[in-house]
Amino acid sequence: MPGRQRRLAGLQSGRRETLFRGVWIGYDPSRSRDGACIVVLAAPKQRRGKFRVLEKITLKNAAWQYQAEVIKELWGKYQVEYIGIDITGPGDGVGQMVQRFYPAAECIFYTQEKKNQLVLKAQQVINDERIEWDSSWSDIAAGFLQIHRALTGSSNITYVASRSDTTGHADAAWAIMHALINEDFILPEEGEECSYAFSA
Repeated sequence: MPGRQRRLAGLQSGRRETLFRGVWIGYDPSRSRDGACIVVLAAPKQRRGKFRVLEKITLKNAAWQYQAEVIKELWGKYQVEYIGIDITGPGDGVGQMVQRFYPAAECIFYTQEKKNQLVLKAQQVINDERIEWDSSWSDIAAGFLQIHRALTGSSNITYVASRSDTTGHADAAWAIMHALINEDFILPEEGEECSYAFSA
């Protein structure tokens, strides 16, 4: 855990080492006491380039129609290449509204397999030090650290997040993952060594 925390903290600030193309938007809906979260990621032009979190918006006690309007404003502000929306609960309404103005938006329905894919992709990006965000957004690193493995009732591995008043159920981390999943897994080149030490 300490090594993982140092690695996350080290990604929070640094120079932009690549040129970015368009942006990818990720949305995580509100659940019980948590707020909804929307993030905007600048996507790298180069293979294995760095992502940059440009905006992080938390919406508490906001109607789902308003949440969709916020995404629409971001769509008008940026050159959007991808929008990933968790359609669990109120996210379903948000997804349908977003698809009216951006039909290509991906509605992410959580299954055990999909959740594993989201976390594994985030692990790969973080271990490769390919994502940066403003150091004042301390809830992002804290949110990733809240996510851990758990066993389902059928003894399968899944991932869950502990809750805190600061980060909710790792809302910002999940929103980032809903954007990152637009990139396929990057497999090692032939002969390339691969080692990961990301504990979840």
